[in-house]
Amino acid sequence: MVLNISALTVDDAVDIIVNTIHLPRFLTTPASQMKIENLALAAEVHSSLFEYPNAKVNAREGAVIVTIKAPLDQKQEIITNVRNIIKDISGVKEIDVRFEPYL
Repeated sequence: MVLNISALTVDDAVDIIVNTIHLPRFLTTPASQMKIENLALAAEVHSSLFEYPNAKVNAREGAVIVTIKAPLDQKQEIITNVRNIIKDISGVKEIDVRFEPYL
């Protein structure tokens, strides 16, 4: 939303924004809420994996998939480490660590 505030007071702009967010198309739906929760969980998990900045993280209803690309000889160590890092994060119900070896 873009408001031309040169012709509006602050109160007018606030009223427009507040009235707009109450329109049906801007209300939270169960699907949109779940999407936000999934994205938030994935972001929290990803931030906890700072040792693996290239990790890809997806989350869906508590099931977390972490994909990491690393040398094959580090596979078991990395998988164990990732599981230990994220197992106690609130909202994590399942952990699937996928490993993509360097070629």
